[in-house]
Amino acid sequence: MGRLFSTQNVEPAKTGLIHAAIESVNSEIAGLTNKTDTEIKEIADLINEKARGQNDMSYKSQWDKLRGRVMTLQVPRSCEEVLYFFTAWLIMDALEDKECSSATVEERVVKLGRKALAPPLAYHWALRVGDRWYEITSKDHQTRKNGINIFQGKIAASRAGMLGGEIVGKSTKTDEMIQIWLRLWLNRNPRYNMIRDNCQKLAYEFMVWVTNNNYLCEHRVDAASLNTLVLTDGHSPGPSKFIAKKGGNVVFHVNSQTRFVRRGLRSVGLLNLRTNGPQFTAQAVAGPGLGLFLDSTIVDASCSAGNLVGFHGGLNVNTGLGVRNGNLEAHLLGFGGKIGADGVEVNTPLGGVNLCSLM
Repeated sequence: MGRLFSTQNVEPAKTGLIHAAIESVNSEIAGLTNKTDTEIKEIADLINEKARGQNDMSYKSQWDKLRGRVMTLQVPRSCEEVLYFFTAWLIMDALEDKECSSATVEERVVKLGRKALAPPLAYHWALRVGDRWYEITSKDHQTRKNGINIFQGKIAASRAGMLGGEIVGKSTKTDEMIQIWLRLWLNRNPRYNMIRDNCQKLAYEFMVWVTNNNYLCEHRVDAASLNTLVLTDGHSPGPSKFIAKKGGNVVFHVNSQTRFVRRGLRSVGLLNLRTNGPQFTAQAVAGPGLGLFLDSTIVDASCSAGNLVGFHGGLNVNTGLGVRNGNLEAHLLGFGGKIGADGVEVNTPLGGVNLCSLM
């Protein structure tokens, strides 16, 4: 059992950068933690030391040991980020212990839903975990304050995912864990920004976290500030897989990373950089859409400017025919292309080019 804590009353952390973060953020976050006062003081001292630029080898070894499996604890650029990382470090162990001690752990399918706003430039994203959709709400034009709408149904409240959405992974996160993560995300991203802190940033970071970095999503973002090349919150960099079935869609996906290739997405405004290590996907689609697909990639790297133009290079033998995720696709041993929601794309076993979306 963990012990109760509040970000407004964590005595061992009432110093330096963490204290400033707690004092500057209005939202008080409370929960359970397994961390001792000694551990809290050590991590607080290390954050303060790191902020002052200490970087000797003994210090680095201690830092790496303490940051552990929960997160990378880099020096954040704002008080909201300090509080986000620190609180995530405090609570996630206790929540996961509580989850694992339950008699049954519910595994739920995670789906991504998209809606065209101003094609080919802008699309709204929402994420579904089980039967609940999560998405950025309408913004107050004066305060630009972010909010999150939670809606239970086949499609999101915004009408994203009108064709049912697409399977991107599975999750064992509880609703309690999700609620706390969303509150932390809002503290870290309090104001809406069309090219930085937007619906796609929420959906992508939420997807990575809720699936423990075990996801299938090849879409590029229109514009957002993202960096999933640096794993946080305990996401494993090793091989992972999932099998998911929802409606008429069945997906088996395996992905891995190598010493030299880190899987993830880096996005700054309209510019996107994505890398993938070895991965394999077998997918049968019988509504929405219809087709059979076998995607096998050894390595792949892509760059793009929003939904306008993109290029990718690597080595693949993707094979499949049908309609999935709003696209008509045809590939044989890497040769082929697709047309639809993600634009017009022509591919070879060594790479390809994509032009602006059509929907």
